[in-house]
Amino acid sequence: MHLFIIEDDMDFSREMKDFLENSLYRVTCLTDFDRIAAQAVKLCPDLILLALNLPGTSGVEICTEIPRASDVTIIFVTGRTDSMDEVTALVKGGDDYVTKPFHPLPAGSHHGCPETDKEGNFFLCHGTQRCGSGFVQRLCPLP
Repeated sequence: MHLFIIEDDMDFSREMKDFLENSLYRVTCLTDFDRIAAQAVKLCPDLILLALNLPGTSGVEICTEIPRASDVTIIFVTGRTDSMDEVTALVKGGDDYVTKPFHPLPAGSHHGCPETDKEGNFFLCHGTQRCGSGFVQRLCPLP
């Protein structure tokens, strides 16, 4: 599975990249903030972790520029907790919305957040919302 991290916080991007690569995912981090949607389409990732605030644009704008025919899962990852931000992100094409800070939990953890479907696929979860993402590890909000 190939993940594309679109985030201007390079420390966060590096942390997520290291964690996900250690979990055996192929990860690309955005380094050039020009033509972001075109880069995403060219990379053809399976999942995009997309920041809400980006230099010169917003994650919502980028999300609307990525053709939905690409069938890529888009998960917003942000420090913004306003419910209207979340609603806007989801209405504009996001598949899920995860607020920072959060921490990764091992797949075998049973702390209320991790779940699998009948096929054994893991889910990225946020509160009571779930997005089928195929993650072997999950990202859960900190209590």
